[in-house]
Amino acid sequence: ALPLVRHPHTDAAEAALLAADLPALGANAGNVLQQVLKGTRPQIAEAVVALEACGAGFATMTGSGSAVFGAFESDADAQTAYRLLRKRWRRCWLTRTCDRGVTVI
Repeated sequence: ALPLVRHPHTDAAEAALLAADLPALGANAGNVLQQVLKGTRPQIAEAVVALEACGAGFATMTGSGSAVFGAFESDADAQTAYRLLRKRWRRCWLTRTCDRGVTVI
């Protein structure tokens, strides 16, 4: 029912992630379900916009929408966003990508 649905380019998104290229990640990654839910779950778009306004180079919803996340160029940018966004949302976490899972700070 969505004629203009944008499908992610998974291989290019993976390459961008491995190269730490956030602009390329944003151009190639995405979540089709997020586009479908746009009209019925405005809080998802609100969280994505908030992350982008705080400087996220890429922000989107996880798989089926249990969370929204943003990727930042630096730890300092992520920490600033966290300090601002945790005042707005009850459940807000600062994480760091690592080679073996995720570390929650």
